[in-house]
Amino acid sequence: MSVKYSIRRFGFSIMAICLIICAPNVYAQDSPAALTSNNKHCISLDYIAGWMGIKVKTHNAGESVRLSNGKNTLVMDSGSIVATSGSKTILLSTCPILRDGVFYVPTKAVVRAFGGRATDTADGLQLDFAGKSTTVPYPAATQPASPIDKINADISDPRISLSSLAKTPVKSSRLWTYLNDFNAAASRVQPVLKAVSSSSALTFLSRIPVVGTPVSITQYTAHCLNASIQASQFLAKMHSQSDVPVRKAIEAVNLFQKSPSIDNVKSAVPAWKSAATALDKQLAQTDSTIALTQKMINAVTTVEDKVGDRLGRKAASEHVAGLTTFNRAARQYLLRLQGSKWEQSSLKSYFNRLADDGAKL
Repeated sequence: MSVKYSIRRFGFSIMAICLIICAPNVYAQDSPAALTSNNKHCISLDYIAGWMGIKVKTHNAGESVRLSNGKNTLVMDSGSIVATSGSKTILLSTCPILRDGVFYVPTKAVVRAFGGRATDTADGLQLDFAGKSTTVPYPAATQPASPIDKINADISDPRISLSSLAKTPVKSSRLWTYLNDFNAAASRVQPVLKAVSSSSALTFLSRIPVVGTPVSITQYTAHCLNASIQASQFLAKMHSQSDVPVRKAIEAVNLFQKSPSIDNVKSAVPAWKSAATALDKQLAQTDSTIALTQKMINAVTTVEDKVGDRLGRKAASEHVAGLTTFNRAARQYLLRLQGSKWEQSSLKSYFNRLADDGAKL
């Protein structure tokens, strides 16, 4: 081999090494698929998972995802702000979105769940994770060119998955599964409350009045428990009542998408208004159920604390074991209620916006 050839090959090797070292991060250069939902930045799951080096598993035909890097996990469902981070149930700022085969996730929530940082800057959202950094641009806002385009833009609200809603409006199955768990735990805790109030070691509880009411703390807790159960059962009935107008409103949306015309918009406006009205009533009941459930959790927690203070934690365990289990189920149910409220509110504003813009045509 000649010296000249060896020098040339060495030169090419050096150039190749320089290109590899100096090559920009593909994730930093490519413009990732992104959108804005509820004024929050959402990014393609494929992009963010690749950049962060986290594993992704999908379930339920791609509508549920599990992210993991060996230390942390995050489980999210399309269309729901309720997620699981590690062993904790959390509420996201906006919901993940499955659109045109792309799964979008709340950018800040994902980066922060795995120990990274996400910072708003003039150039976009700056992401810092595991010693590397990139900036992803904010999606450009577009203005509809015509009234019909405005209706199309309304319909394209990324928070609303019409295909999912056509099957289970307001993601109800996620809520009622937890409602059943809550009711099952409640049926077991009612005897516990009765035993606590009648226990000779805990008779002091029956003498502790609740501020503003003459009843004892145990009587008040039992009252809150029953009120919360009744409110939840009524909420379930209201859901079935709102199901019909919501489905009709979705049918009107689908009809417009197949044949976008002013006449189809005008005929759809009453259905959209009716759905918004039904959801407004459901929201009021959801708010009431949330308030009662929170009162009940506070009351149960008070009983737990007072029993523990009186008997000592170890001695009190036989009296409060059922309360502790129930409290856990009730708190999970409360988070689901709050998630359901967000979904109902989003859907209500969706139909209100369609109705308002449709009425202007």
